[in-house]
This record gives sequence, structure tokens and C-alpha cells, in this order.
Amino acid sequence: MSRKRRLPNFLRAPERAQLLGAAQAELDKATSPARRRAAARDQLLVHVGLNMGLRVSELCKLEVEHLDFTQRSCLVALGKGAKDRYVPIPEKLAARLQVWIGDRASGPVFPSAGGRRLAIRTVQLRVKRLAKIAGITRNVKCHTLRHTFATRLIETGADIRLVQELMGHSSLNTTEVYLHVDVGRMKGAVDRAAEDGEAAP
Repeated sequence: MSRKRRLPNFLRAPERAQLLGAAQAELDKATSPARRRAAARDQLLVHVGLNMGLRVSELCKLEVEHLDFTQRSCLVALGKGAKDRYVPIPEKLAARLQVWIGDRASGPVFPSAGGRRLAIRTVQLRVKRLAKIAGITRNVKCHTLRHTFATRLIETGADIRLVQELMGHSSLNTTEVYLHVDVGRMKGAVDRAAEDGEAAP
């Protein structure tokens, strides 16, 4: 008997709004330049996670040189399995990233206070903290943002093989779990329609 695969944990639209709202609130209340920069960094980490679907390790390793704003393309260098891939940068996010990077020509996109790469654990804790501030009661991890990105792609009709490429999955079987998420959403819509309409024969 095959083992049932666990469906990915992702954020629905109200939860995404809550999380982004919490990140903005933290930025708004930051008083010192150092705290404001940290809050702006954390806010941008959430935006990149939700809109580009990078793994937390890939977020930490992302370098300024990997971003091509002319092509709106991001090189994810040596992702899982030591494979490179390219991920498009959404237009609004590209503008945010350009403001964040400023005149920096190299180095980590998301540096620590000392200018080094952020530790994976630091990013995990920052995302978890923002989710708590947002009032999201279930467990939100960096991977939750990645799952949300993939789920939204499927929901908007993206081809499964395109999603596989964007996510950097070596096997299509890994990507296909998001199809089950979308089927679950469709079942709910069909059930609601059946309740309000004619009874099934």
C-alpha cells in the first residue's frame, strides 16, 4: 500500500494579507535606522518567498550579482542538487528589490547587520515571528511561503512542468502534490454549488 503524501501547508489570501500587513506594521513602528533596515529586509524576504518561491537556503545565498533587473530574472545558483535555475522577478517586486539594493554592486541581497549572509535559522525565526504578530495561529515556516507560491501558480492555471522548473524540483512527482491542493479547492467549489443548486440525480 502506497504511503499517502502530506499536502503542502500554504497561506490563503487573507493570511497572506495578514502576514504582509504585519511586516509593514513592523517597518512603520521601527524607530532607529538599524531597526528600520532590519524590518525592511524582513518584509522583502516575505515578498520574495511568496512571489518567487525560493527555498530558505536559496534566499540566504542570493547575491546582488544574481539579479538582472533588465531581464527581470534571478539566477538561483547551486540550488538543491547543486543545480542552477532562473526565476522571473515580478515587476512590482523588482522595483522593491532595486530600492533595497541601492548602489550595491555585489554581496548578499539580504545581509546581516554585519554585512554577511543571513543564517538560515535567522530567516526562519523572523518569518515565524511575523506570522505570530499577524495572528496566524498555525505553524508558518519559510517553506510555507514557497508552498504558497507553487499553489498560486497552479490555481492560476500554470502548466505543471513550468511549476516544476520554477520550483527547482528534480522530479515531476514532487510538483504534482500541488495538483491535489487545487483539486481540494475545486471540490469545495463544486460542493457549494451543489448545495445551492439542484440536487444531484
